[in-house]
Parts: sequence; structure tokens; C-alpha cells
Amino acid sequence: MERIVSGLTTTGTLTIGNYLGSIKQLINNGGKYEQFLVIADLHGITVPFLPENLTKNSVDLASFLIACGLDVSSNHIFFQNQVIQHSELSYILVCHTTVGELLRMTQYKEKSEKFKLKNKTNTVPSGILFYPTLMAADILLYDAHFVPVGKDQKQHLELTRNIATRMNNKYGEVFKIPEFVTQPRLSKIMSLTDPTKKMSKSSEDKNSYISVLDDASTITKKIMRAKTDSENRIYYDVTHKPGISNLITIYSGFSNLTIEETLKKVANLDYGSFKKQLSSLLVSKLTPIQERFKIITETMEWKKVTQKGLRIASSVAVEKLLSVKDKIGLV
Repeated sequence: MERIVSGLTTTGTLTIGNYLGSIKQLINNGGKYEQFLVIADLHGITVPFLPENLTKNSVDLASFLIACGLDVSSNHIFFQNQVIQHSELSYILVCHTTVGELLRMTQYKEKSEKFKLKNKTNTVPSGILFYPTLMAADILLYDAHFVPVGKDQKQHLELTRNIATRMNNKYGEVFKIPEFVTQPRLSKIMSLTDPTKKMSKSSEDKNSYISVLDDASTITKKIMRAKTDSENRIYYDVTHKPGISNLITIYSGFSNLTIEETLKKVANLDYGSFKKQLSSLLVSKLTPIQERFKIITETMEWKKVTQKGLRIASSVAVEKLLSVKDKIGLV
């Protein structure tokens, strides 16, 4: 069975953007692939963090994946830090990567500037710089065939492929070269308050995103306040009507309708009626998941599932890292 590796970061609460752009796609893969789902807690410490938040976000993420109905027989959910080969392979990859390659990463430039502005400093945590090599280790450790990525992560995967190719050329067949897959429409859900920017779980404006654990009242308030325009006509035009187009995309994702089918269903509604209908849709889809999530956290079912995932991931990772060490001459 072909493999998919997907890393899910632990910085902040999960949003409906994360759900539609990543988790739902993993669910839709069904039993077609063996999926290694990495709770990327090591990525979560590349910037300042609170230990209690890191723990909670990690456990919540694992619990939410299970609550969504992922088949744990073909989906291996585990915490990145518990598979020590991630860190070890990351260092080996760092030694085969140039500083220039890392400095050219668009996300490094954006995140470092954002960090300096927010913290009023000229220094940047080195974890932000080395983020791509740890991500490369996450992927290459499991001989992934495919990696689902958003447009903002595409450059990182290209670097992963470059590093793997470089090492294959130098040492022989070390790594499988992974392919990336994207979801063109649902890969990016935009902010509710500024639809020209991506919805972000790390945003300080809580009205800009909907958490997958928001209650019905909160969801409704956020959708009803979502920025649109003064035209009060529903049609899809990302350039001229980014706000309403974003809400159409969200509706499409949760209803399993295409954009065209969604428009046929809601085109005659005014903005207020459409927002009420969208709010009801989100509540109806998220509430059952939230109820399962509560049971999973209370019974600690997440622990049993992640321990199973850890056993499978570790067995693959140990074998792969030994092979890599042998190829490059480490005793």
C-alpha cells in the first residue's frame, strides 16, 4: 500500500480551515493509503511556547483526528517527539543542506519578520530557520509516496526533494523521492475578518477563525459578523468579492457540494439568510465530532491510539535510519 505522510502542527487551536484543507482530505483517502499522521510537537517549539499549551494542543489534536472518524488500522497517529529518529535524521539532513537554501525559504522570511515585529527584537529563533529540514525528516523517514501540502508548504517539499536527490546522487539509493498533492480550492480557507489573508489558528483575532471546538453560539456569531461587501448578491469572485467567496468555499467544503452546486442552492439568498444557513450547516457537522472528542479525551482513548501509532511508526523509522546511517558511513 502506498504511503502518505502528513504533519499537523500543535501551535494554537484547530480551525475549520485546518479541517477542510487537511483533515477532511485525509479522511477521504479512506483505506486507499497507509497514512502516517505526525502530531508535530517538535515543530511547535520552534517559537516561544507555554508547556501546558503544548501538551493540551497535542492531545486535543490527536483526539480530534480520532473523533473525525479516521480508521486507525491504516492511519497511524503519533507524537513526533516520541520517535527520536525524527530529530536524528533532521541533523543528518541539515549537514546536507546549505544555509543559503534555508535563508531563501519564503516562510522563514515571513515568520522571522513577524517574530521580530511581535517581540520587538532583531534576533530570530534558529528553529524557524531549521524548520524545513525537520519537515524533510518527517517525510523521508517513512519513504512517503505522497505528501498533502498547501501552497505555502510547497517550497518546503521542493527542498525535501532536492535534499533527497542530492543524497541519492552522492550515496546511492537512500530516499524515495516524494510527490506532493494539493487541494486547489479547499487548500486555503481565508480569515473571516480579512478575507485577503489565510485563516490562521495562531491569529490573535479570535473572530477571524472558527475553531473546530467552538460552540453553536460562537460559530453563529462569527459567521454573522464575517466581512462581506455591500452588494448583497451571492456569486463566486475571489478577486472582487473575497468575503462572500470565502463563505461559499466553506459551505462547499462542509456540504460536499461543488462551488457550482453550492451557488445553485444559495444564489437567491441575501447575505443574512446565507450566513444563517451556513451557520446551521457548520453546527450540524461539527457538533457530533465535538461530542465524540469529549468522550475520547475523558476516556483517554487518544493514548491507546497514539501508542499503537508509535509502535508502527518507530518500527519503520528505526529501520530507515539504520539504512541511512549505513549508506553515509556512520558506524
